Amino acid sequence: MQNPVRLPRTQIAAVRIQILEQQNMRCALCNLPLAKDKAVLDHCHSTGYVRAVLHSSCNALLGKLENGMKRFGVTNSSAFLHGAASYIQQHAVPQTNLLHPLYRDDEAKRLRKNLLARKRRATLKDQA
Repeated sequence: MQNPVRLPRTQIAAVRIQILEQQNMRCALCNLPLAKDKAVLDHCHSTGYVRAVLHSSCNALLGKLENGMKRFGVTNSSAFLHGAASYIQQHAVPQTNLLHPLYRDDEAKRLRKNLLARKRRATLKDQA
């Protein structure tokens, strides 16, 4: 590998567009179409090397994942993410007939929200 070259700030936009075009105007992470105004130049926070161009939202989530894994002691982020992808794909179809006791579907969430709102209104009415 050649010696690293620090990218001047004035060249970020031009390099971002160049890499985006090389990526066929698609996010390198999610592979969905990527508009120039939503594109950001991603880099590795450990090495500083430019990696690719991503949606700003994909870049933000990737940063949270990478930083969060460090905090939780995950030492091999690549292995974890590959494992997570396989795990999520495998379980896209339920593997058991059991629902977790803390799970609430949209209807249950709506009913709970309404119940709490009624209780708050009743409390405010009692205080008045």
